Amino acid sequence: MIDVSPLPDYTPQYISVEHFQWGMNRSNNKNALQRSRDTFVGAWQRSFRPRRAGVNQGLLPSKSRFWIWILVLTVAIAWLFLLLDADLVRWKRQEIPSDSFTVTVFELITLTGTSGWILVITAIFGLCLSISPWSQLPRRARLKRADLYADVNFIFFTVALSGIAANFIKNTIGRARPRLLEEFGPHYFNYGAFESTFASFPSGHSTTSGAFCMALILLYPRYWVLWLVFGLLGGLSRVVVDAHYPSDALAGLMFGTGFALLAARWLAQRGTMFKLSKSWIPHRRRHAG
Repeated sequence: MIDVSPLPDYTPQYISVEHFQWGMNRSNNKNALQRSRDTFVGAWQRSFRPRRAGVNQGLLPSKSRFWIWILVLTVAIAWLFLLLDADLVRWKRQEIPSDSFTVTVFELITLTGTSGWILVITAIFGLCLSISPWSQLPRRARLKRADLYADVNFIFFTVALSGIAANFIKNTIGRARPRLLEEFGPHYFNYGAFESTFASFPSGHSTTSGAFCMALILLYPRYWVLWLVFGLLGGLSRVVVDAHYPSDALAGLMFGTGFALLAARWLAQRGTMFKLSKSWIPHRRRHAG
């Protein structure tokens, strides 16, 4: 039988796989469903354990650069909302008709902001990883699989929870969508309507794009330019297809990226997946190089 005892003493303290070992050590004689439950519960317990002693950074970054970005984006959203939303929507309708090729392309791009496909793929992938017989793999392969399992779960819960929050907020605010621009104007609100017609601010698709691309930036920073372009196109597509005002899309991107960032910092405070550094962006910890 392959040894699955804890890592040797020379392993750095932060390279802890107890939330995966907890499931693996008990899974040898269990069926796939029980292995999946043990692996998931172990990871979940580690994510919500008490904050580590000695962590002197709060959940919100204290760096001035972070707050400058927040201020700039907030002012931009307010500027668009108060002065430019209506004019930009009318200009877009005049220059880019709904039956144009550009709109057709962006109708395909906007599908990337649908959370369904992200959640289904990550859920199936995570389930397959959790039910597989980890204990039969070499130690290095188990560590790599632990990293991948954590990545998949981080993407799933970041996209799912940010989407739930955004949907509640936008239905509570009840801003009328651009298709009602000529009837109600850009500043009409039907608070608490919980109808799609009055659920414009912030954009749910843009929130998903922002959360997804920020999660990928945090997990795989080498390709940050690609992830950034992916997220921005997702937000822009909501304006081009006439589903949201520009301020809705920008607010959604800001909310989604902020949610993913704070989720990573939450985990870093508990010594899970990420580590805090002098920068306000946490860095991903890997069990295996």
